[in-house]
Amino acid sequence: MMHEKTNAIRSCSRNYTKDCYILKLDIKGYFMSIYKPLLYEMVEKEIIAQRHKVGFDIELILYKR
Repeated sequence: MMHEKTNAIRSCSRNYTKDCYILKLDIKGYFMSIYKPLLYEMVEKEIIAQRHKVGFDIELILYKR
């Protein structure tokens, strides 16, 4: 688990040369009464709308396990 985080940070920060922000959400347990597909759609739209502010990999951000 820690190795995955280290790799994600290294990739996001371009080997620690840029600022990097990583957000991991577990919406399954926290938003019990919210319709999950709608919540994901709302988050996805906001991430896509804000993509010009920070250079990040959209596919990595929107990755679903």
